[in-house]
Amino acid sequence: MHRISNSFKSRLPSNEGNSFYTNTKSKHFLFIASLIFVLISFCSFVISEWAERNSAIADTYNEAQMTSAPLAANMNLFLNSVDRSLQVVQNAVGAAAQHDRLTAENIHAILLAASAHGAAPLRYAAIDPDGMLIATSHATDTSGVSLVDRDYFQAQKNGAADELIVGDTVKTRVGSPEELIIPISRSVRQDGRLVAVVTAAVPVSLVESLFADIPTGHRLIGIQKLDGSLLASLSQADASDAVDATVARALKDGSPSGGDHSLPVVLADGETYYVAWKIIPDKKLAVFTAISKEDGLKAWVGRKDRLAALLGIGGLCVLFAGWALDRNMNRRARREETALEMVRASFASITDPLFLVDNDWNVAFANPAFRELISDSAIGKNLFEVFPAIDAGGYRQVFLDSRKSGSTSATEIYLRDSNLWLAVALYPFPSGSLVYARNITEQKRTSEQLRHSQKMETIGQLTGGIAHDFNNLLTVIIGNLEDIKERAQPGTPIAAGATTALKAADRSAELTAGLLAVGRRQALSPVPTDINALVNNLHPMMRRVLPESIDIEVVLAGNAWPAEVDPGQVENAILNLAVNARDAMPDGGKLTLETSNEHLDEAYALQHNEVTPGPFMLLAISDTGHGMSPEVIDRAFDPFFTTKPEGKGSGLGLSMVQGFIKQSGGHIKIYSEVGQGTTVKLYLPRAEKGLGEEPAEKAASAHCGSETILIVEDDELVREHSRNLVTKLGYKAMSVTNAEEALKILDEHEIDLLLTDVTLPGGMNGRQLADVARLTHKGLRVVYMSGYTRNAIIHHGRLDKGVDLLQKPFRLADLSRILREVLDR
Repeated sequence: MHRISNSFKSRLPSNEGNSFYTNTKSKHFLFIASLIFVLISFCSFVISEWAERNSAIADTYNEAQMTSAPLAANMNLFLNSVDRSLQVVQNAVGAAAQHDRLTAENIHAILLAASAHGAAPLRYAAIDPDGMLIATSHATDTSGVSLVDRDYFQAQKNGAADELIVGDTVKTRVGSPEELIIPISRSVRQDGRLVAVVTAAVPVSLVESLFADIPTGHRLIGIQKLDGSLLASLSQADASDAVDATVARALKDGSPSGGDHSLPVVLADGETYYVAWKIIPDKKLAVFTAISKEDGLKAWVGRKDRLAALLGIGGLCVLFAGWALDRNMNRRARREETALEMVRASFASITDPLFLVDNDWNVAFANPAFRELISDSAIGKNLFEVFPAIDAGGYRQVFLDSRKSGSTSATEIYLRDSNLWLAVALYPFPSGSLVYARNITEQKRTSEQLRHSQKMETIGQLTGGIAHDFNNLLTVIIGNLEDIKERAQPGTPIAAGATTALKAADRSAELTAGLLAVGRRQALSPVPTDINALVNNLHPMMRRVLPESIDIEVVLAGNAWPAEVDPGQVENAILNLAVNARDAMPDGGKLTLETSNEHLDEAYALQHNEVTPGPFMLLAISDTGHGMSPEVIDRAFDPFFTTKPEGKGSGLGLSMVQGFIKQSGGHIKIYSEVGQGTTVKLYLPRAEKGLGEEPAEKAASAHCGSETILIVEDDELVREHSRNLVTKLGYKAMSVTNAEEALKILDEHEIDLLLTDVTLPGGMNGRQLADVARLTHKGLRVVYMSGYTRNAIIHHGRLDKGVDLLQKPFRLADLSRILREVLDR
């Protein structure tokens, strides 16, 4: 005011003779100027306060939106995590349905596995097409529980396509304690037909925990479905109903597809709430935040009250206005800081990396998880510099298109340097984008292991079917070739041709056995085995297999544990690996066989899911060859994968070794570097019992006899061929095609030995036939024939104790030996 007065005085003419007039005029001028200034200040203040009121309302909506947006993103990410685990359950249940294994026990096992590996403590369930509960992840006894009245079940039943459906909040009907849940479901369909509905029960308390760091007070926070159903809320009882109902009407009337939305809600008592919500389109959900008018306009109401005081104090209004302006700025700064703290609290509550980028793709803000993954130095850097894998994978354009369209985008990025897989999602908004990067490395590994397990199961089923029929044919072929060779004159073309054909047939039998090993369907006879002695005994054979340019070194552990394995299969594994080592060292080198006692701990088992912690006998086979790249190691155990030239390898060697090791309950691991050689470590399960004495071989002077043998075989060629061989050995032979006929023969004739195929038609297999026959024929001897035994006489990969098996294809000598051996017991 002093400066303004001086400014006006400087413009007045000097009149020393009329000082009174001049002073009076100056006073009036100053008064009028002050009055005009006060009036202008007052009008400016009124206009400013009106604008501030509108600004306060806008700031309140912005604050509500700033709270709703990260909560919606957090909720969407959480539901995506639940959906991924639900899709794993959906695929597993679909696979079980394709193989007619849709039983309560199988489904319970699938759901229990999903519950154990899920990111959150969820309950999973499966419902049949009639709405009856099949099984849950926490209980198998679910008989009589109907969920046909659930809204999500009706939606899945009446729907035509597979989609994620979030159901209304309900109370659980199975298990305890009873709690409110939000059911999330997907359908399992085959050929358009509903097979089952799988659900994940998300506790409302778990959803509400997502709001734990958000202060309530005059704020209402909740999650609604787009049809208006409220799923969860942190609300004051007297205001929540009106806000929930208004948001529900807005969702129904507007049918929004995405983005931010806001509107005021007036309660019955006149109280107003400013509501903003964020739509999650693909989940058909909305997250809303409501702030009371009292809380939102608190600063503006204070300034409005000061307006009355301003009319009374007149001349002090300029100072008061300056003070009010300063206070207003401070209040706004504090309100913005409070909103920012809320955002920081929301970001900090998320355990996965979450950060903001500006419109130039520079990292502006990040939560602690991001700084742990990358570093604090990433703040301010360009997103594509922080994650060069985005450019390397060709995903930059995806993010640019997402920003341009304003729609959410998601992709999976592999960080080769740290060997991590990240699921990166981008949520654009006007001044930047929210980026969420979730570590899915473990899920990738689990998914790959599941895929590999399913592939091996498929291979096992395929090889089993091939082995059953092909070994039957080979039995007849080999038998007749032996007969031709026996009848032909030595040195004639017929004898030579028979010998060559027998070798080819033997190679075919070996290939079939190899396929069974890959599919883990071979018949193992594990016994406590001295691996040191086995390696020493194999040394001369390996010396014949390997050229002289390759040195063999054997390093055996003292006091080595015995291993519970099939010795013949261990020998085959060592020879297979020795041949691989030979091919990797064309110019010579060194092959080392080393044994030691090892104990695999919990930490190692966590990194290798198929390993059970405990003691193992380690057999390590190392070479100094050209080594393998990481890409080759990843595929080394795949059936028919080979890096050898065409015609130099079938790609079954390592697959057969792995199949045998895993079927035996062991573990196999490859360590290799290009140019540095390869080490294959075979962890063989330690035998619980010590080594026994070698059984003395019985001296059988002849392999013939005169006893009566009943042959049970459904394949006509094999049946007739077996009967001819048995007769040729001097035995009396009778033959039938199924178990029912065999039981009749056993009742009518005196039978010394039952020679039966394991797989028989008519509903009773060979094992069941033998069990029934022995009930009435106590002394009956039994020998099983099989080209593929399935689970009739083999369990957990091992031949049942006391079982005598004649593996197809067999020769006359094999048949002669086992018949005489069993009959002479």
